[in-house]
Amino acid sequence: MNIFSSFKSSPTINFFQAGYTLVELLIYFALVSLLFIQLSSLFISMLDAKQSSHALSAVEGDGQYIFSRLLYDIQRADQIVEPASLGAASNRIQLTIGGVNYTYELVGAVLTLTRDGQAIPLHTATLASDFLATRLGNVGGKHSLQLQFRLTSPIQETNGQESQLYQTTAGLR
Repeated sequence: MNIFSSFKSSPTINFFQAGYTLVELLIYFALVSLLFIQLSSLFISMLDAKQSSHALSAVEGDGQYIFSRLLYDIQRADQIVEPASLGAASNRIQLTIGGVNYTYELVGAVLTLTRDGQAIPLHTATLASDFLATRLGNVGGKHSLQLQFRLTSPIQETNGQESQLYQTTAGLR
């Protein structure tokens, strides 16, 4: 009796047939690379869309707040001090409300409200420019202000910066 007969002989491995061929590996890496490129492109476009959305949101949010604040103060004002005369245009608005002076003006790229000597910036996420107020009305009648300002997002996008021009007219009550 042969003591080695109970052990089965292991099959011989042909090293030329084991594993993947070079062509199979190249095809695999090419497919993985294409998938990675597509996912990267999708991720980059999602980041661009988020940045664009954030810029638009900042401009619209600041614009709505500034509009609301200007309209509220003009409508409750006792007097328009500046622009001083009918038809006059100014890059500054000065109102008297309850004996207190309210002044709106651009300080650098920030539209600022000064009340009782305290300067309050009206926006933080955007840059303001082209602020102009024109006094309208009739002699002896209630006066109005035609307002205009531009807000621009500081975020540089691929198609430029988000910018909007705001215009309205508001009058004393």
